[in-house]
Order: sequence, then C-alpha cells, then structure tokens
Amino acid sequence: MSQKHLVLPANKLFFIFPLLILSFAPPISYALPLTTVPVKVTVTNNNWVQTITLCNNSSWTVPLSNLNFSFHYAVAMPTNIWGNPWLNWQVSSQTNNTVTLKGGSPYVPVLQPDPTCAKPITIQFNAAPTLPQPQGPFILQAEGARSTNPANLEDDIKRVQIRIGPPKTTLGPVPDKVDALFNSIKLENGNYLCTTANATTYAMTGTKPLCTGSQLTPILKPVNNDYANCGLWVNDLNRDPSDASHLYAFVHAEQDCNYNQGTTHKSMAVAQSFDAGKTWTLEGQIIAGSELPTPGKTTGEGDCSTVADDNYYYIYCYRNTDYKTIVARAPRSLPPLSGTWQKYFNGSWSSPGLGGNATSINAYGAASRWLEKDYIMLTSIPSGNSGVVTYFSADRINFITLPDPLLMSDNSTWHRTPDATELIAYVAVVSSLGERQWEKGHFTLTHMYLEPGADYGSRYLVNRDVILTLSTTKNEAGEKPQVGVELSRWLHNNKPEIISTTAPVIGPFTYNKKLGYMMTRQLTGTNAPATVKIEECIGYWSNYVDHVVTPDGVCAPGGYKRLRTLGWLYQDEQPNTTALYRCWSPKTYGSHFVSLDPNCEGETFEYRLGYILTN
Repeated sequence: MSQKHLVLPANKLFFIFPLLILSFAPPISYALPLTTVPVKVTVTNNNWVQTITLCNNSSWTVPLSNLNFSFHYAVAMPTNIWGNPWLNWQVSSQTNNTVTLKGGSPYVPVLQPDPTCAKPITIQFNAAPTLPQPQGPFILQAEGARSTNPANLEDDIKRVQIRIGPPKTTLGPVPDKVDALFNSIKLENGNYLCTTANATTYAMTGTKPLCTGSQLTPILKPVNNDYANCGLWVNDLNRDPSDASHLYAFVHAEQDCNYNQGTTHKSMAVAQSFDAGKTWTLEGQIIAGSELPTPGKTTGEGDCSTVADDNYYYIYCYRNTDYKTIVARAPRSLPPLSGTWQKYFNGSWSSPGLGGNATSINAYGAASRWLEKDYIMLTSIPSGNSGVVTYFSADRINFITLPDPLLMSDNSTWHRTPDATELIAYVAVVSSLGERQWEKGHFTLTHMYLEPGADYGSRYLVNRDVILTLSTTKNEAGEKPQVGVELSRWLHNNKPEIISTTAPVIGPFTYNKKLGYMMTRQLTGTNAPATVKIEECIGYWSNYVDHVVTPDGVCAPGGYKRLRTLGWLYQDEQPNTTALYRCWSPKTYGSHFVSLDPNCEGETFEYRLGYILTN
C-alpha cells in the first residue's frame, strides 16, 4: 500500500486511477433518517398571509434537501404553500390538530447557524387573520443534520482521560504483510477473523480479537484489471446487518505503480464473502477521484477507513490532489457497492463516490466508533513529530482534536537509514466487538512498528490495551494531562539487562512491572504545573549495555545514542503521582535504571527525575 503516506509530505507515495475506467452507476434512491433541528419560530399574519419563520438555532449547518415540519393548527391546512427559499412544501398529513409538512430541495444551500434570524426559512399560506394561528410544539427534522449536540462532544473531550498499557508484539519480524490497518471482526461462531496486508491481503483466525499465533492465508491478491493490478489491501471488515455470514471487505486498491519513481494511483473497492470470510469476491470500486494516473506522482483517493453506525457506512479517505481527508457514506439498508456511496460536498451527502467532488474535513486517520456516545474517533500520525493524534466527531464531519497525542514520535520518517528514529504507522483500533466498534472505555490500539535504524525487512505488528474514562474535571487550557502511556520495566531472559521504556521491546525480554504513566505533552496554561521532558538513550560499553532514562538533552553529551522522547514528568509532587528516581546498578545490571524506590532497590541512588502518574 502506501508505505509512506502517514507522514504526509507532498512527495509521498499514493495511488492512481484513470478516469476512463470509472463506472458511474446511477444513484440509488432510498429513504434516509431525519434528525430534529433546534429552531427559533415566530408566527405572523399580514394581509391574509400566514407566515411561519424558522431560524437555525443550532451551531451547525442544516441540509435542506429533505425536511419534515410539524406543528398544531386548529383548522384545515391549505394545500397551496410557498415560502423563501422555495422548498416545495406539501401537506404530508393532518391528524386532529397536528399538521406535518414535507419539503426540501437538493438545489438550495444549507441553512447556516443563525442566532440573529438574518436568513430564516419562511413557510407561507393564505389564512384569514381571524383564524387560530399555528401553535407549537414546532418540530423541524432534516436529513443529514447532527444527531448529537456538539456542546456535549466539546465537554466530553475536555474530560477524556486515556491510559495506554505496555506494547505487545503480535507478528514479526516480517519483510512484508504489515502494511495496512489491522482488522478484526467477530464471527457468528464466536471466533474472530483478522486481516493484515501488503499488496496481498492475508487472513488469520483465532478465539480472541488479535488472532495471535494464527497461520496467514492469502485471500485477495493483485488482479489484472484497471484499478488493482498493483495490489489489494483490506483496510476494514464489516458484517451485513441482515446476514451474519455475509461480510464486506473495504479494500484499498492501487494501479499503474512504479514506487521507485514515486508513481501510483489509488482508489477504494469492496469485496464480499458469503461464507464468513472463507472465500471472497472483488465487486468493484466504490471511491475514486477524477484525475488520471501521472508519472512521478501519487494520485487518486484511497487509504480509506470505514466504520458503520446504525444507519450508514462512513468511509474516510485521503485525497492526493491536496493531501486532505474526504468522507462518503452509504446506507446500511443496501449492500455498500458501487453507486450507493455519496461524498459529503458543500453541506450535503450529494456527490457520487466514483469521480465526484468532496469537501475536505479537518481530521485524518483510521476510524472507529465509541458506541455509548455514538462518536466517531479517527487516529493517525499526520507528521513525523505529531505522535498519534486522535480526533472525535458527533456528526461524522466536524472533528475536535484531543490535545494529547496517544503515543510520541520524534522525526519519524519512511526514509529508513541507520540513524532513523523508530516508526509507528497504520494505527488502528480493534475490540472484542469487532467492526471498529468499542464500548465501556476499552479498546486495543494496533500499529506497524520499526525499531530505530531498522528497515522494512523487520516490520512488527504491535498492540496496546487502552482504557478511556471521563474525568470529573476538565482540561480547559492545557493544564491537565489527558493521556498517560505506561513506563514499563523489562528484563532480559538470559543475562542481567534491564530496560525501562514506553516503546516496544524486541528480543528475549520479559515484561516485569509497571512504573507509572508518562504524560505525552508538556502542560500549558497559566495554571499548569511545571513538567520535565524525559528521553531514553542507549550506550554500548565493553561489558554491558546501558539503558538510560534521563532529562532531555543529557544523552548525546554523555556519549549515548538517543532513542526517543519518553514523555513528561511533573517537576513537583502532584495528586495521583509518585517520585521516579534515576539509579545506577554496579552490582546486578552494570547499567542505569529507574525505580519508584528512593533507595534504588539496594543499588546506587543518583537523583529524582520527577513525579510520574500512578493511574
């Protein structure tokens, strides 16, 4: 797939798709759910014309393509209805005193938030001034309107508290096979089907969501067609809601590739299995851009991630023309094949998935769904120094960024040299529920991992357990940490060697214990406590390997090789913290280590590094 796309510089490899092979299927008509929109309503009668004025009282735009409006009216509702803008209002029903109007137009711009009622909707009809006026409750419902108040999302994100456990290796080292988002779906028999990919997609099975220890079986390979002759990477698996053995695979496809010259063209396709994942049939493209393959460039729309709610499949894709994210959706009531997908464009889901234009959104990454809140979460590494960034959305379009990265990164690059730092990529979320859904504040973060200086011949698939809770206090201005990553102690199985790190430990080491949680950013704001940035480095001496945890900037002057930023400690004691000490072990390990014991577990005390989060 795109070994290089997660860092997102302009010259990174993506995939290309020629316009001439697009299959523009006619759009399928289907009924869509409507959502209630908060509106301010006034009613007037002038010159025998009854006017109902509706103002968008929410903080988001409202599509006007499909509307219902209900109210109480004590007399027969006229059928001749007009207004501004023209929305073709019709009387849908009148039962006793309750009137329901149906209207809308795909050609009318979205209704903007309008607290001053500067640009309202008006509904007008003839009525004598002596007749009873329309009465509330006035209920406006619109297709595509937000179902969750964004104020709730903003409040929740300020309260989010995440703790990330120690890394565990699921697969590796391998020269390929780990070049896509890891997938896991729960089957009808209680087992799990998992996938990983690198041009060819491989299936695994197991009794647990990570399918650890399974054989890898190829299920989709490059095909000699117009859009997938370079490979098929399954990025997500979903189940037909009406048939548990009927599965859909959303597949990143590439064509016309010459990776050494930076050429590839990308799109998204779908495959189906009717036997719970044993066999698969490629059904065709669902998402594509309008540009042609271009030598020396990465083009097309791909690297997509798909998640479903009760009504729709949502697919978040990377557009290579401007390095932006776009989103499309398809109804869950239909098979998510070509022609059912509509891109979000200019305020509505109205642009065809194949070749259509799309409005970019302010987030990027692999999608999952927080079930209890019905929020979509995206995770990605948008740049080499950003770390793993997390975004949340209530409406599937507008995202809020969590201030704290989930994991750190230091100048991560896809250009591998002996001096390159570690690389984390293809960050995704799985859980026991499967299908990128998670609940009760627990999910597993998976990602590809390359050690510092390692090349693509030594890829690892790594997983970390994550616990998310909502705190009783908010992070208003950056003064409160929201993410903590476990600082773990590891011991060598065959010799006296000790490592304390937040990173994956490759080789014959065994997890020993948790020391606490490192913060993933420096705290900010006028009330923020002082913090200390901590780095990890390694020294190779004649008789031992010295793993050092120390304040940032100490490694290189001491002749050590800097490995990574571990995170931040508090400078002074705070609630929910304990002191972390730097120690020297001349007797047991012949190296430095860190400890929660001020006596350094019988070894030599050097100094206190700071205070680490305990939970």
